[in-house]
Formats: sequence, C-alpha cells, structure tokens
Amino acid sequence: MARRRPRAVDAVLIGMLVLIVAGVVALQVHMHGSSDTAGSSAPSASPTYPQTSIGNAYPSVTASTTPTTAPTTSVAPSTPGATVAPGAGALQSSLAAQAQSLAAQQPATFRVATFNVLGDSHTGGRGDEAARPNGVVRMARSVSVLRSHDVQVVGLQEFETSQAKAFLKQMGGAWQIYPNLPGDTRDAVAWRTDAFQAVQEQTVRVPYFNGSLVTMPVVLLKDRRTGKEVYFFNVHNSADTYKYHHQQANRTSAMDREVQVIEQMRAYKIPVIFTGDLNEREPAYCFFTARAPLHAAYGGSNTGGRCNPPVFGGNTPIDWIFGTPDVTFSAPIFDHSGLVRAATDHPFYAATVTLR
Repeated sequence: MARRRPRAVDAVLIGMLVLIVAGVVALQVHMHGSSDTAGSSAPSASPTYPQTSIGNAYPSVTASTTPTTAPTTSVAPSTPGATVAPGAGALQSSLAAQAQSLAAQQPATFRVATFNVLGDSHTGGRGDEAARPNGVVRMARSVSVLRSHDVQVVGLQEFETSQAKAFLKQMGGAWQIYPNLPGDTRDAVAWRTDAFQAVQEQTVRVPYFNGSLVTMPVVLLKDRRTGKEVYFFNVHNSADTYKYHHQQANRTSAMDREVQVIEQMRAYKIPVIFTGDLNEREPAYCFFTARAPLHAAYGGSNTGGRCNPPVFGGNTPIDWIFGTPDVTFSAPIFDHSGLVRAATDHPFYAATVTLR
C-alpha cells in the first residue's frame, strides 16, 4: 500500500504550480504587447517611382548592383534612431542614437569636382588628340589633380575602361566608382569611401549623339560623419564634332530629360548636385537655372527674366557644377595649370559644398 504525502506538501506543490502558470501567462501578454508596438512603428513600403516621358521608370535600377525595391533611406532624409526599450545594451544603444542625432545636426562639408579626363580612344596615336599620351599615362596626372584639390566626390566624363582600371589601381581601394567595371564607365561618379557610403546607384537614359540614348549615373551617397544624404547626377551632352554635326537639338533634348530627372529627385526632399560636360555655355546656365531649382557653383544669376551667366576662368564654362537650393557652394576653383593641360583638354573645376 502506497504511503500518502502529507497534505501540507500537496498544498505547497499546488501553490508552486499556480505561480508558474501565472508567470507564463504574464510573459505571453507582455510579448504580445511588445509585438503590437513594434508592428505599429514598422516603416511603410517604398513608394513606386514616377514614370518619365521616355517611358522607363525613374530610377531605372541596374539589376546587377541594386535591389528591385529602393530602400526607404533613398526617398527621404535619414532620421535619428527610435527610443531604445530597457534591456541588455540599452545604455550603449541610447548613447549611439544620441551621438547620431548630434552628428546629423552638424553641417556636412566636402569638395566636389567635375572633370572631363579626355577618353583614351582620342589619344595614344588615335583620334583627334592622337599626339597625346594614352589614357592610362594621363590618368596618373588626373589623379594628382584630384588629390591636390582634396576632392571627395567627382563627376567624370570620357572615363573609358582603361582609365577606370588605372584610376582604381592608383587609388588603392580608397575610392569607389559607379558605374563600376565591367560596366560602361564613360560617365561616372567617383567618391572617397572614407567620406561617403553608397546608399543607392542607378542609371538613367539621356539623348546623346544623333539622339541615341546612353546611360548616365545617379548615385545617392551618405556622408559618413553626419549621416546626411545627397544625390549626385553626372552627364555628358553631345558636342558638334567633325563626325557628328548639328547636335543642338539633341543637346536641348538631353537638357529637357536632365531637368526631368532633377525634379523627380527633388520630390524626395534630398539635396541634388548635378555635374557634367554640357557642351553649352550661356544657354546651359540660363536653361537649367530657369527650368530647375538650380544654382551654379561659379555664381551668376537668373531672376526676373534676366539671365546673367557666370564668367569663371576667363569664360563661361561648358563644364558645370550645379546644386539645388539646399546646397551651399563656396571657394570655387578653376585650374588650367600645366598638370591639368598634360592630363586632358578641359579645365578642372571644383568647389566646397555645405549641407546643413
């Protein structure tokens, strides 16, 4: 016959069982509440990009390097982190969020440039600049120019494959380019990786010689120090050459398209810097400052129907640096020194950018 436990022991066991059940129920309620809170603060889905008159969605994402859905940071300025709930690591996370918030309140300052480096196919015994050294030899000089002016971001034109390879080798991993190899790098944005992080990279199609459509880069970069984001759009519009005549209509069509792209980026409330060899002087300045919310790094004005293009380096340039109203330019430079002339057939232009 089995011995019965004392009734006092049974009471203790029953009490312990009740406490355990109550604890499990309370934990489930707490977890359910936490899940509801997290769900209510989840970011909304990325918006659909608007369509352009050419018919391809902006941005036309290049499948090899970017996701099919744009990250939320690509369509709105970054915001400080949310309040951290108590728990392990809460103090460290809170301090990191405060540091990020303080950094975001500081201005982002950097040097931007536009540089037509004269394509390799024009030189080294070929093309219209056959007497010049090839593009690889000249790229060492172009790199020296960029370093001498402490440039962090540059829009490059006529940046052919051999020159892109030489550039990346000489920079020793300190710079990144888009489009990257093995893509078409002729028109590219390049940046110092210690200063900027790429958030999104796309190309858009722009009319070029005889109206053919070529791809131009749009890159969204984040300043590593402050977290501020800025779009860079770099182009090269067609010139009148010995091979291609009467390209004015194609340049005008290209500028129409470029204004359209700039307006679409502006809709996301992110600063835009627009660089390029536009192969237009006064007409380009007056066109862009009238049709888009842009101002040039070199000065000038366009108000009340009176357009006064800047004269910089002795002429109104064909190589431009423009910014939207939330971009402040200072200390612009025009460099046509012996080093620049040995590197290319274009002057070099740069300016300091401040984003507040």
